[in-house]
Amino acid sequence: MKTAGAFVGLILLILNFCQCFGQIPRDESPRDPDFQRFRGALDQALEQKDLASLKLLFADTIYESNDGCGWPGCAQETFFEYYFKGDSSEDWQLLQRIVAYGFIPLTKEIQKNDLKGEAYFAPSYFKHFEEGLEVYVLGKDVNIRRQPSLQSEVIRRVTMQKFGCIVPPQPDGFSRITWDVDGFDWLQIQLKGGEVGYVATKFTSLELRKRVIVSKESGQWRIKWYFHPPGC
Repeated sequence: MKTAGAFVGLILLILNFCQCFGQIPRDESPRDPDFQRFRGALDQALEQKDLASLKLLFADTIYESNDGCGWPGCAQETFFEYYFKGDSSEDWQLLQRIVAYGFIPLTKEIQKNDLKGEAYFAPSYFKHFEEGLEVYVLGKDVNIRRQPSLQSEVIRRVTMQKFGCIVPPQPDGFSRITWDVDGFDWLQIQLKGGEVGYVATKFTSLELRKRVIVSKESGQWRIKWYFHPPGC
């Protein structure tokens, strides 16, 4: 089994490969030395699962969605009652993966709520991306199949590409997902020319269930938002 650090290294290799062909936005993190120190401290805290160090990198009040301490957010002490609970918490690797994809400047199109000062958003592939209508395949040579099964024909192999979700959505608000077939959940996606395909959700942006906003207030970069966006 690969360690979290090795997995993030693989992400970076994939990103470098894809950027040669312009498939995804580049990491647009600021050159501000303060941000670089923040980013380095965050990487180290996540790699070591150092909760005390991680708390220093979060704002006093953290805004997030209803699956945690509730909208519009809560004090840091309350936030950490829901997240990063022990070394086994999936939040460690989840945030590590999000950060590995890099940051882009926050825009009103991405987040309409006002933030004081400069702010950046992760993951970077969100640029030119319609959350809730599109999905990213996050990986190299990921199989797209004709039907939701490992036994089905592979109709395409893709690397870090964006696809449309099948519309209209189902009555519960989600696109067609076929659950637990051959050990995977499968998302139905729209290919070019109207063709339909299926991809295992574990290789898509659906698996990165959080988004992060980092803002600079009073000269300090801190994680201000950790939230669950609308699904595909």
